[in-house]
Amino acid sequence: GGGGGGGAPFTLAAPAAQFEAEWLGGDAAVPPPTLSFLARCQPKHSLHELRVATNRELASLPQHGSVRHLELDLACSGGSSGGATCAYATADDLAVCPDNGPALAAKLASRLGLAPAATFALRPRPSAAGGAAPPLPTPCSVEQALRYHADVRAPAPKGLLLMLADACSDGASSARLRHLASPAGKEEYAAHISRDGRGVAELLDDFPSCSPPWSRLAESSRGEPKAAERSREEPFCSPPWEYASARPPPLSGVASSASHTPEPLPPGRRCSSCAQS
Repeated sequence: GGGGGGGAPFTLAAPAAQFEAEWLGGDAAVPPPTLSFLARCQPKHSLHELRVATNRELASLPQHGSVRHLELDLACSGGSSGGATCAYATADDLAVCPDNGPALAAKLASRLGLAPAATFALRPRPSAAGGAAPPLPTPCSVEQALRYHADVRAPAPKGLLLMLADACSDGASSARLRHLASPAGKEEYAAHISRDGRGVAELLDDFPSCSPPWSRLAESSRGEPKAAERSREEPFCSPPWEYASARPPPLSGVASSASHTPEPLPPGRRCSSCAQS
């Protein structure tokens, strides 16, 4: 719509870029160990890698709602806090850090024309707000960012749709994404994006002309730990998940809000990382 007093028409626009990616070479191109990267993502916690000792179904009809009994082997924990073991007491919270898994990360990196092992740092743009903190700790690798930081399965917010629209070389694709982000596309957004759980991973498949800058994607999509809350936060762990979405086919990655009957790691496999407060 037009602005009051004969001003310029209102135009939907993506949030301004705050950072740019610097690709690193030489010794600086070695990404940090995964636990160190996750420790910087979760600075209030110390991280541990734990073996899943027991994983069994408790519900008699899991297709209507799965309830699982999990046991983690604390004796084999290795952590990011000087070798301290993971202490756990009854009623402590268990929170799951995002891990989209190596297969999905590799697929997305290939779609973006990036090497999973490529290492980058986010640098503030001259136009960035003063003191703006990077959305993820860098340097890190493309794989680490896609596995443990980017919430690529979460329904895409409208600002992200506008950023993707700007990155489309095909006019029809750009117009479609802008429509979904507009007030006129509210109902379609609710059905196509929110209800069906379309995130960055699927939108990049749906719109092949879309080629977003890596720095914009890195700062626009952030995952958060998934917590089973009780009395206080203690260990974190990050298994990859496979789950059935509200529409087929089954998806892999962090389930976010689109999951139904998630399937965690089998016994004997390891959580990618765990942390305690």
